[in-house]
Amino acid sequence: MMRIYTDDEYTAASVGWGSFEMLETTELLKTKATLEGYKYWLAKCDGASLPSLSDIDLMEIYHLAPKLCIKDAVDDGMEFRNRYWGTQLIEWYKLETTGMLLKDYYPPEILHLGYKFYRNMHAVGAPVYSIGDVGIGNMKHVIVEGVYLPLLDETGKIGHIFAVEEIIDQ
Repeated sequence: MMRIYTDDEYTAASVGWGSFEMLETTELLKTKATLEGYKYWLAKCDGASLPSLSDIDLMEIYHLAPKLCIKDAVDDGMEFRNRYWGTQLIEWYKLETTGMLLKDYYPPEILHLGYKFYRNMHAVGAPVYSIGDVGIGNMKHVIVEGVYLPLLDETGKIGHIFAVEEIIDQ
């Protein structure tokens, strides 16, 4: 069940929106969904090469699909469009964002944070771990853990982000 924190509880419990770090180990991961998503992505890596979007088969991880988001990089990673937005995300956020750009659904006051997060991740091309208040839709003052994993496009450049999110009930 989703817990909505009061302002005081949130301030005490959260590490803040946009708190993230490069993911190099599974030790940070608190939820089964993010752990499974990360391990699936790792299994699709070919040595030092990142997996491509065509390597991801939702039928292999159908049980995670409701908590998945796949974003396409637009304009060389300056904007991002949701290719896939899972049904659990729709329920949690009270938003259906499939086909939408970040600017279409992020509140104006935090859009710059969303851009910073996804643009940096796109530029670095490494898995990222995040925990905090996402601050969009119905998810204000709710702690969300996420793994954000780069995928190559058909040209061999980072062109997509494969993400798994889960609510942390602290």
